[in-house]
Amino acid sequence: MSLTEIRLRSVVVIVTLLIAIAAVPAERARAAVFQAGPNAVPPRSIQAAIDAAIAAGGDNEVRIQGGTHAVGSAITVPASFASGSLHISGGWNASFTDDDGEPTLLVGQGTDRVFALRPSGGTVKIEDLSISGGVANGPGGGVLVEATGDSRVELRRLVINDNEAVSLGGGLYVHLEDEAVFSLENGLVRGNLVTHPSSSASGGGIHLHAVDDARFTISGIEIRVNTAASEANQATGGGIYVSWCGGASGAITDNLVEENEVASTSQVGSNAALWQSSLCGAEASGSVEIRRNRWLGGIGATTEQVSLISAGTGTVWFTDSLVAGGAMGGLLLFAWDTSTVHVTNVTIADHPAYGIAGSCDPGATLTFSNSIVFGNGDDGAPSCALAQSNLLGSDPEFAGPDDYTPGAPAIDQGTAAPPGGLGPSDLWGNPRTIGAAPDLGAIEVPEPGAAAGAVAALVALAACAARPRRRRR
Repeated sequence: MSLTEIRLRSVVVIVTLLIAIAAVPAERARAAVFQAGPNAVPPRSIQAAIDAAIAAGGDNEVRIQGGTHAVGSAITVPASFASGSLHISGGWNASFTDDDGEPTLLVGQGTDRVFALRPSGGTVKIEDLSISGGVANGPGGGVLVEATGDSRVELRRLVINDNEAVSLGGGLYVHLEDEAVFSLENGLVRGNLVTHPSSSASGGGIHLHAVDDARFTISGIEIRVNTAASEANQATGGGIYVSWCGGASGAITDNLVEENEVASTSQVGSNAALWQSSLCGAEASGSVEIRRNRWLGGIGATTEQVSLISAGTGTVWFTDSLVAGGAMGGLLLFAWDTSTVHVTNVTIADHPAYGIAGSCDPGATLTFSNSIVFGNGDDGAPSCALAQSNLLGSDPEFAGPDDYTPGAPAIDQGTAAPPGGLGPSDLWGNPRTIGAAPDLGAIEVPEPGAAAGAVAALVALAACAARPRRRRR
């Protein structure tokens, strides 16, 4: 090959690379920002901005100006949204260039829910909004999500408060099909109500149902003072109701579920109802991890704090969590069919009726390990459980929410290899084993001299108490 040919080929390669590099920002430039609010240019309502973003195609963003926006009819993402991404965020200043420091307030007018999201593909992301005042004559008073296909719905840093619905999901209702993916992270669900005058009502704060191969995540959410009520039938899931079947799977982690209420005169309900079901036409075969949650202070005279039912062939992990201070019972477990439930490193305390109770089908497996049951009306364990290394009815010698007294019987007394394995960390995010063996119960106490572990525990505790701050992209 001649020197001229080599030079010519080099020029061709360089030109090709320059064209490829230039194409990247050109493709990204297709993404557009659509403004909504009093100072929007051009002037647009939230719905009009969303419609324009969807019509544009590709990956687009809707920025909602801070302040208060009245919502008379549901803000909708329709099922025709099937590709690309739509990022809806609040808290923008008047020039739509920066964070104004507070979430945008979307206030329903008592005539409809606030959001209805029904994507069949693509990604819908909503952040930094306060959603209140929604009223639905059906599910989802604040937000309704019905996701199908391979769609993704991501809700972050939302406050969903003081909404009402009939039958399902006073604050938030989620139904997932096919391979849809849903996540709810770092927010507050408070003061919502689900009712029904003649039938059942479930999920005062949140109601989620996942089928097929859908996946879900609920993490870092405060679920507080929500209510499920029915005068003539069962009410359950005062704070949260989650069910899944088929191959659906998920994770419920690092949440606070506190002082939610079940109001029903006819049947026993629960403040948190978690159900792996085989009633949707396909046997449950997925797996769900329920870790590092605090289930506290449920209200209702005939109500357990948490009910967990497992069916089909699926597996559930319930680990590293605190169940305390309910009005009647603590943790009620049912393992059906050939399913498996692993309960590990859980502290269950201060319930007048029982700490933990339940039953198992002959082919099912229920394990109960490394846990504390103390201060309840009954401190026993279910007779069908494969139990080991637990502290039942004996004082664990708590010295605070994240500590034991020196030499307490809970320290270093757990097994390092319980059925189903140890959780990845304790309730506050500390390593699950600090010392000779895992501690019993939800927390792992840093040993003397383990300064890093002690600092991590304090930082984690402070983080749980603080309201999350959003960060601009």
